[in-house]
Amino acid sequence: MNHKLIFRDDKSDKFWNIETSGNSFTVTYGKTGTAGTSQTKTFETEETCIKEARKLLSEKLKKGYIEGNDRTEKLTSNNDKKHKSNQQEADKIVISKSEEKTKSAPQKVIEESENEIKQSSQTSANKKENLKQNSQTQEQNSNPLPSENSTELNKISLYYQGDGSDKVYHVNIDPEGDGYVVHFAFGRRGSSLQTGTKTSKPVSYEAAQKIMRQLVNSKMAKGYTEIESGTPYLHSTKEERVSGVHCQLLNPIDEEELSTYVEDDQYGAQEKLDGNRMMIRKIGDNVEGINRKGLIIAISQILHDHSLSFSEDFILDGEVIGDVFFPFDIFSKDGKDIQHLPYQERYAILESILKDQDEIFHIVKLVKSTKGKKVLLEELREKQKEGIVFKDLNAPYKAGRPSSKGSQIKFKFYETATVSVETVNLKRSVSMRLYNGNEWVSVGNVTIPVNFAIPKENDIIEVRYLYAYKGGSLYQPTYLGARTDADENDCDLKQLKYKNA
Repeated sequence: MNHKLIFRDDKSDKFWNIETSGNSFTVTYGKTGTAGTSQTKTFETEETCIKEARKLLSEKLKKGYIEGNDRTEKLTSNNDKKHKSNQQEADKIVISKSEEKTKSAPQKVIEESENEIKQSSQTSANKKENLKQNSQTQEQNSNPLPSENSTELNKISLYYQGDGSDKVYHVNIDPEGDGYVVHFAFGRRGSSLQTGTKTSKPVSYEAAQKIMRQLVNSKMAKGYTEIESGTPYLHSTKEERVSGVHCQLLNPIDEEELSTYVEDDQYGAQEKLDGNRMMIRKIGDNVEGINRKGLIIAISQILHDHSLSFSEDFILDGEVIGDVFFPFDIFSKDGKDIQHLPYQERYAILESILKDQDEIFHIVKLVKSTKGKKVLLEELREKQKEGIVFKDLNAPYKAGRPSSKGSQIKFKFYETATVSVETVNLKRSVSMRLYNGNEWVSVGNVTIPVNFAIPKENDIIEVRYLYAYKGGSLYQPTYLGARTDADENDCDLKQLKYKNA
């Protein structure tokens, strides 16, 4: 089986060839006059290969591709020929007589598909109908297959380097049954990769394209690139730009260490809020939100407009809950970097800007005395808050996460874990899984409250739990919500805290 197709209109002049050999076929495509790009697919049997090749060929014919060079002029002709003449032209045999004598059963199926296309053109009775069909053909071709467009590939590899990571993420569309599935693989570059699928069952080619585009866009929004250096770069949309700003990340401590920080006057204390980490950068009339990965993100209109009400320019660090921003640090004021200043001085500057406490920007209270820290700790426990944070009052702002401890640490009253949804169960429940370095490990089920949308299979979510059993489930897990700022690499089994024997 060997077919050579072409497509020509006022914008395009390209070719698409397919040739089978045993249990594999090779597709070559590109602009007319170039060598083109080739892709080869191999199947278990020759029968499967022919079936998939026929499917691709049929799709091309439906999109307006034709065999040979002479038929393009027929489809785009504006001459006022009689219907009989048009039919005679359309009846020209595409497959040569020599090929027809030796054609196989699969080739006959292809010929039948081509005859359907010819019959469709024969139904046109006049010039107006021909032009209408040409317009429809061009419209169908405006959305080419991923293999013909550099931004929509059947297979793509993304890379990320940053925060001590060197990761790769592969996505590809594969035929399966009567449709297509979207597979992915991810992990540290050079290591064995974790794999999965974004489609629970085969879907149409268009649906697979959409799923693949959404997945690729979500990864690029988190800093992945098609460049193997993996360095995040300026994307086409504002929400995917690298800000050049990174926040300070905190290491946890155990309960046995609490008293040390409570009684040490070098450390102040603040509530650990259960929100989403966000920095707000205001320069003149420009306001941007920045996430914990340093990427610009969408900011609510309320927060945007309220930021403009301040006369100062700034970069504030804090947590956002709904339309309320809770700033707890500042490292730039009126274009001047103040990260080198001690925390208590930066906090004083923050207080001077937010001197009028309001409902939209709510500064996080800082407690310095031992007595005050004890009271705060007790209040947070009683109110079942997430935790408490201790900060060295004399330390500068340092972006990133230290290898151990650091000038700012956190203690959570309960444990949380970032997990992947394994399956969606009945009665608003999903099963969870974590990766142990070799395979996925189930860690139990969690109920989804009625005020939350039920996550889908392979979604990344955050759960709270009291403790974990070694090799078993999470004890009393509570669903906290979806994690749009995390991916499968964050679903590590090592994050769990286990119950002591």
